[in-house]
Amino acid sequence: MRSSLHELLEFLDHGDWHEVDRIVGEALAGREKPLCFFLDIVEEDSAHAPLYWLWCMKGLLGQVIRFIRDSYGEEKLWVFVAIREQTWIELRNLARTSLENHPNVRVLSWDAAVLLDFFAAKICQLPEAYRLAEIDPAAEPRDVVAAWLGSELVPNSVRPLEEPTAKYILRHTRLIPRDIVCVGNFLAGEVYAARRHEKEFVAPGKIHAAVADAARTSAAEELQWCALELIATWMAGAKTRTQRQKIMPDEEAATSLAGALVKILGLCSADVIDEEEFDAMARDASDRFEREVDLGTLLWRHGLIGFGPSQEGPFQFSYESRLSGRDAVTPGGTHIAMHPALIDAVGVTPGGTRPIYPFAEDQL
Repeated sequence: MRSSLHELLEFLDHGDWHEVDRIVGEALAGREKPLCFFLDIVEEDSAHAPLYWLWCMKGLLGQVIRFIRDSYGEEKLWVFVAIREQTWIELRNLARTSLENHPNVRVLSWDAAVLLDFFAAKICQLPEAYRLAEIDPAAEPRDVVAAWLGSELVPNSVRPLEEPTAKYILRHTRLIPRDIVCVGNFLAGEVYAARRHEKEFVAPGKIHAAVADAARTSAAEELQWCALELIATWMAGAKTRTQRQKIMPDEEAATSLAGALVKILGLCSADVIDEEEFDAMARDASDRFEREVDLGTLLWRHGLIGFGPSQEGPFQFSYESRLSGRDAVTPGGTHIAMHPALIDAVGVTPGGTRPIYPFAEDQL
């Protein structure tokens, strides 16, 4: 443990590191199989120092790329590092395009169809106690979901229409496996309860409640990351120690900031608003935080809002930009829609005649 910067630099610059590198290289060269390291959950404590965490993640990625260039690195030493999209975005000014095309970098892009396959596969692995009937693993994924819950359609809770069950569930997620696991756990509890009461299907109200609970969890997590990004940006712009101390880069500050974002978004008149109302809300956010906030870009990049040509959409969310390999730049549009998960989190009343889909409907 090094108690000062001077001691740390002295330790890192020690001449014996060259000998360590030689010994490791010789040991790896003698291996038949590569030595693998998996680094994940590296952001677990990022809330305590978000700016420094971002610097560390960028440095880690750069070092791993350099390892690949070593004579023994690519064949004998494999290092797998999972980084969040927030870090990836920060690399935009550091040849991000070349990194995306690097043969050893893989950007995981989950579209709605792939995620539905994942959902169906997880359902088929469930024990019998969490099934209402036998499920055919070879069936279409949407049919697996329908068989699991006992209904192909679920009524929309605020509009006079019914939606395919799988599509209803997926549109309330961020299109990542973590959200599927989360909503799947909530729904599995309802399936278990329905089976115990000898029901043939899960009641629509139970499906609504389970999906809403999972959606609120997902939105809260993403809003926390929005808050961390704001804190990191403000810290980067601070010029003095006093200014940095006022920002308070800790988990409590991030949670408080995320709560403030919820209050601001909760003032929206509906789940879809026009540019004028959104611009007024963005100005209110800057006034409340006493710092410049590009609310539209922030929420767009985190997949919490989409842009469309009218009240009824369709709306483009940043998921599509990620899938196409483009930078997450707001596409513009006369109307801004909240992600369904965000609607549940802030308590805004849905409007319009059609549900909001954060993905192209023809994907499912």
